[in-house]
Amino acid sequence: MNLDAVNPELESKINDLVCETYNKPFLEQEKLLKEAFELIPKPVTQWAHPTTMVTIALFELYYKNQKYEQAKEWLSIALIMMLDIIHLVLRTKNIGSFISSVKTN
Repeated sequence: MNLDAVNPELESKINDLVCETYNKPFLEQEKLLKEAFELIPKPVTQWAHPTTMVTIALFELYYKNQKYEQAKEWLSIALIMMLDIIHLVLRTKNIGSFISSVKTN
């Protein structure tokens, strides 16, 4: 589902927190990104955009700082989200309809 269509203020807040992380020290980035992740309604797997955005950002943060175990944990969540999206696309016979539904839902 598209969080922006359901709760645009929450989607904006999550985006803002991710954007705030740029050029911040590691601990501040980590705090902001985890705060953003906690804002995503549960189950997070129903919200592809914010979940993928935040989990990839956390993966990159940990990877760049050589915290590979934490990086792996966040990457696995991001990959699950991507696999769910791929599965949805493959089940959809008309890709145009799929793209339209993503934009409007």
